[in-house]
Amino acid sequence: MNLVETLATLAGDAYSNSPVVLPTGFQAATLSGVTLHGGLFANGSAAALVTTGLVDGLQTLVVAFRGSDDATDWLNDLRNIDQSYGAFQPLVSAIERYAAAGGHVILEGHSLGGAIAQIFMSEHPADDHYRAVTFGSPGALPETGVFHAAADPRITNYAISDDPFVFLGEHRAEVASYALHHPLYGLVLAAEIGDESGLSLKTVAQSEAFMTGDYVNNGAVVTLHGHSSSLSVSSVIAANPAEHDIATYLKLTSVSGVPEPFMW
Repeated sequence: MNLVETLATLAGDAYSNSPVVLPTGFQAATLSGVTLHGGLFANGSAAALVTTGLVDGLQTLVVAFRGSDDATDWLNDLRNIDQSYGAFQPLVSAIERYAAAGGHVILEGHSLGGAIAQIFMSEHPADDHYRAVTFGSPGALPETGVFHAAADPRITNYAISDDPFVFLGEHRAEVASYALHHPLYGLVLAAEIGDESGLSLKTVAQSEAFMTGDYVNNGAVVTLHGHSSSLSVSSVIAANPAEHDIATYLKLTSVSGVPEPFMW
C-alpha cells in the first residue's frame, strides 16, 4: 500500500466510532492533554482518528479529521465551513505541543475533514513540522482570523474531476447566484443536498443566502479522473454524489501512477 492509499484508508477509518484494523505499521496514538479512546478524539460533532507510524522513515503523528456525518456538520458546510474548526481546539493544542517537541505531523481528512486540515495549516504557516493531505476537500472560507488563502507547498489535495462537493465548494457563490435566478435549478439542488445531508428542503434553501463567497483549497491539487472530466454550474446537479465518497477516493488513489503527497 502506497502512502496516499494509506492516508485515504485512515481518512475512511476516521468515520468509525469503533476500533478498526489500522494499516500495517500504524497504531492508535495517545497525546498529552487530550482524551483519545483507541486514538479517537470526539467533541460534540467533531471527531478525528489520531495514529502514529513511519512515513518515509520518520515516526509521524497522523491526524485524520472526520468528514460530515451529522446535521451540524452539513449546516456549517453550507453556511460557513470554518465554524466547525472550533470544536477541535483541545486536539489542536495537543498537536501543537507534540510538534513543539520536534514531532512530525500529517493533518488529513476527507470532505469536511480536509477543510479542517486546510484551516489548521493556515493557522500554522511556514511550520515545517506539518504536512497536510486532503481528499475531496470543498475548501474553507477566507475570512479574517480564521482561514487565509495562500500558496502552501506543504499541502497536497486529491480531488476527483467530477466530485460535486468539491465543485460546489469552489464555486459556492456562483452556484448560489445561479440558483437564485433559476428557481427550478435551485429547488433540484436543494433537494439533492437535502437527500445527502438529512437537512430539510427549507433549511437548505435558506442556507443559499449565506453562500456569498467561494471556499478555497491552499496547496497543490492532484486531479483523479472520475466519470466526467469536469463539471459546470448547470451540470453539477446531475453529478453522481458517489464521486465524493471516501470509498471512491480510496479506489482511485490505489491506481498505479498516482502522485504521492509532498512530505519532508
